[in-house]
Amino acid sequence: MFLSGISWTYLDLLRGDRDQIDPFKDAFRGFQGKFIGGVILLTLLISILTTLWSLLLVIPGIVKHYSYSQSYFIYYDQIEQTGEKPKILDTITASRRLMDGHKGRLFWLDITFIGWYLLTIPTLGIAYLWVGPYVSATKAAFYNDLQNNLREESI
Repeated sequence: MFLSGISWTYLDLLRGDRDQIDPFKDAFRGFQGKFIGGVILLTLLISILTTLWSLLLVIPGIVKHYSYSQSYFIYYDQIEQTGEKPKILDTITASRRLMDGHKGRLFWLDITFIGWYLLTIPTLGIAYLWVGPYVSATKAAFYNDLQNNLREESI
């Protein structure tokens, strides 16, 4: 819930919809009435689907994890653009379609953060206070890039 709100804030910053971060208010954006139910259902359904795919083997579970990774951003965009809550399965399907051909890019992006995650170990997790927002901002930029590429392809 916290990471969703923070990621959405970075997405708004990237798009120029806002020019400032309010850390405490933005961290709790996922708990707002229009978002909370959908975010909880998304988390639950994505966890169930990923677990079921992982029962086949580990690799299909990892692939599906990356397929569903943009669901929270898509859910946020739908609410912000239309004002209506999208169906949870439609959001997951949209994420899966958006990630077609891009799962490898996100995988390699995640690999680049291994050093940062290792840095959090000797600091007993304190470094994650800086690493977490950096990763969230990067994932928001990745989603924004996917959306920009999608718009360019449709033109």
